Amino acid sequence: MVKTAKQAKKGERLLPAMGFVIAVALAVVAWFAAPELIALGKNNADINKELTGMTLQEQEYFEYAVAAFLWLALFGISMLFVSMAIGEDPQDEQLILRPREDASPKEVKAYLKKVKKMEERRLKQAEEKRKKDEQAAKRRG
Repeated sequence: MVKTAKQAKKGERLLPAMGFVIAVALAVVAWFAAPELIALGKNNADINKELTGMTLQEQEYFEYAVAAFLWLALFGISMLFVSMAIGEDPQDEQLILRPREDASPKEVKAYLKKVKKMEERRLKQAEEKRKKDEQAAKRRG
């Protein structure tokens, strides 16, 4: 039997590009929201005192810094939501950590039980696939 690699879905290929688009979009939002955020901060007496003592160039750099921190916050929050929506990696299900050499017999027994269960699951999946393939071949032929 020849094994073939699992083909990547088209949506999976575009994930890095979508992440970049989200990053750029949030940077634009932060760029335009930073002056408004600074204007809101001018209502605070302490911040207003600091901002009035700055030169125009310092105010401009401050605006850049606020935009950068705003972008980091927005991007971090959006990535948190994305990671929550994606969930667990399906490949992690097949990952079974081998016990250390000095592991107790109980840990080794639990490990062997997990390995056996995984093998049984794989055999069952292979059998179901073989049956489906046979049924499909009967329908075609």
